[in-house]
Amino acid sequence: MTRHTHIFLSLCTLIFLGIEAHTQTDVDINLIPFAGGFDKPVDIVHAGDERLFVVEKGGTIQILRPDGTVDPTPFLDITSIVISGGSNSERGLLGLAFHPAYDTNGYLYLNYIGLDSDTRIARMQVSSDPDSVDTASLVELMEIDQPFNNHNGGCLRFGPDGYLYIGMGDGGSSEDPLDYGQDMSSLLGKMLRIRVDGNFPYEVPSDNPFVGTSSDTLPEIWASGLRNPWRFSFDRSNGDLYLGDVGQYTWEEIDHQPAGSQGGENYGWRCYEGNHAGYGVDCPPMSAFVPPIAEYSHDDGHCSVTGGYVYRGSAYPELFGKYFYVDYCSGQFWSLEQDGGDNWVGFEVTTTLGFGWTCIGEDYLGELYAANQVGSMIYRIIDADCSDNDPSITVNADTTLTASAGNAYQWYLEGEALPLATFQDYAPVTTGLYTVLIHYEANCSEFAESVFVDLGTHSEDCLEFETAPVDLNKSFDPVNGVRDRVQIKWYKSSPEVRYTDEDAAACDIKAWAKKTLDPETGEVTGTISDPDTILLVDKKKFQADGITPREIFKWPLKFRADGVNNANRVDPNIRYQWQVRCACEHGEGQESPWSEVKIFNTPDFDPSTGVFSTSGPEDPSKRLDADTWSLRPYPDEARLVISGDIPAESHFSLFDLTGRRLEIETRVAADQVILQGSGTWSAGVYVIRYSSNGEWESIPFMVH
Repeated sequence: MTRHTHIFLSLCTLIFLGIEAHTQTDVDINLIPFAGGFDKPVDIVHAGDERLFVVEKGGTIQILRPDGTVDPTPFLDITSIVISGGSNSERGLLGLAFHPAYDTNGYLYLNYIGLDSDTRIARMQVSSDPDSVDTASLVELMEIDQPFNNHNGGCLRFGPDGYLYIGMGDGGSSEDPLDYGQDMSSLLGKMLRIRVDGNFPYEVPSDNPFVGTSSDTLPEIWASGLRNPWRFSFDRSNGDLYLGDVGQYTWEEIDHQPAGSQGGENYGWRCYEGNHAGYGVDCPPMSAFVPPIAEYSHDDGHCSVTGGYVYRGSAYPELFGKYFYVDYCSGQFWSLEQDGGDNWVGFEVTTTLGFGWTCIGEDYLGELYAANQVGSMIYRIIDADCSDNDPSITVNADTTLTASAGNAYQWYLEGEALPLATFQDYAPVTTGLYTVLIHYEANCSEFAESVFVDLGTHSEDCLEFETAPVDLNKSFDPVNGVRDRVQIKWYKSSPEVRYTDEDAAACDIKAWAKKTLDPETGEVTGTISDPDTILLVDKKKFQADGITPREIFKWPLKFRADGVNNANRVDPNIRYQWQVRCACEHGEGQESPWSEVKIFNTPDFDPSTGVFSTSGPEDPSKRLDADTWSLRPYPDEARLVISGDIPAESHFSLFDLTGRRLEIETRVAADQVILQGSGTWSAGVYVIRYSSNGEWESIPFMVH
């Protein structure tokens, strides 16, 4: 494949340079077939869950499941009120957006061409069946006259501000004969911004840039000078707006609006096509308009830009932060990103893949997909350096989960990473949708198909224990001046919320040895197979009077010592795992599931006496309080800055997701510790392990 690097300067001069001339990361992508059989797919949208919603131009929306299967019944069918056409038609059901509060209000918004050939913006609502829209719920919010059959725009998205953005083409024909791109009394050729949560049918946000400016300027306008903004998107990480504006005869462009913009940008059409003279009359100089951040010509079979998304997923760290877009005719995909200054750097990331690429979409985890309406296919976009590993999850008979083989793991519940859930097996503690990110080789990870785990329901009297409490403190506090135990403290919920008399709670604990630790550094030196389990059941129902329910639960796990019964005592230099379960009605009610697995490490105590001795007097200021720390990673410089109340005698180690220890230099400054590595850190999950005065803890953090 011929490779080109494009540097798009702030003055918008297009320069072609060799790959060596810049510092941005060059990547390739592969497109993996995911699902087929669609009828002219034009949009891919998620609703905050594992489903993908595929918009078909004829007027239907299909539900695409994580395993690549399509529901037999459409989510929506409004073919009777939509005018469409073949693959080359620019009319039909063109766009879909879910309300930010869709999980509570069930609202979705459509952009389609009605039977009178005009644009309709409409709202509908999901029915009692979450996989079906209530067809009687359709209400129109806007009707916009279309003088011709093309350049209808079609995309609509909610911005990070909660307002609905609508991309409108210039009305069609060619060369914008009615000059709608620059006519502020028309909604055509514009980006619109409306508020849908106020008075019906909509309100104009008071901070729209043209509110109250002129009687012949429409207040719905957010930006102008657009020809046909077929697809645009917001970067889910920082809120930047990226827009692919389809060109006329020669040039295609990508426009950009940084988060925090006050709106009012004019992108130049029809005075300019990209950075080149267009078809306007008496136009001001190019400096009067906002230039594109990227453009490309119609050479090599290119014809029409399809705007895409910035990759913010977790599976392919090398793709992170890059904006991906494609040409409809040639199937050439590009990536685009800033170089840290004002320059934009672009790469060709595939060979040309043929005709018909209508959209790029993202799922709720930030992974990307592309649709081809000629082939009727949806494709997954993956890093070309990653093979298709076919990750999977096995649900075992006891409802525990096992991931397929890989090098490292991170489990997710409802799209959120689970702390310390980084092993091949995971024991769910609450009903919900689980998936796992499996790390294979360097910079290559993939999500497995999600599985739903139902742990059953409990009686209403025990609902507060349905997901099992998760708050805890662990302590090496001396008892009568002697450190001879680990003490687990268990609370009802965060932060340190105690149980009430009405809860009448009773909780059990179990613990088992998992890893051996180096007595000097506290680092893992081995794995313990088939350990004995310490199970303390029915020990803590009441306070000392035997009547009053407990508010918190404490389990002292004593250190082993010579001459005593060591059946339920712990050994030195061992990492233990533990779980808690609770029941109401003094333990007679329905039990909760076991909590998620937690850990504690035992210090290098003397096993003959069962006492851990430290040099010097007890110093309460050396208690670990990592909850108040602030972590700021600088991956390009391989540096982590930790701020907060950090004990003076602390030891730090740093590990990547695979468990590999990274070489670091520790520097201490005022209220800060700086961990300095070498080179750069790739995107992914990292873990700090630190110790002070015999206590050990781990903190995971994410590098983007």
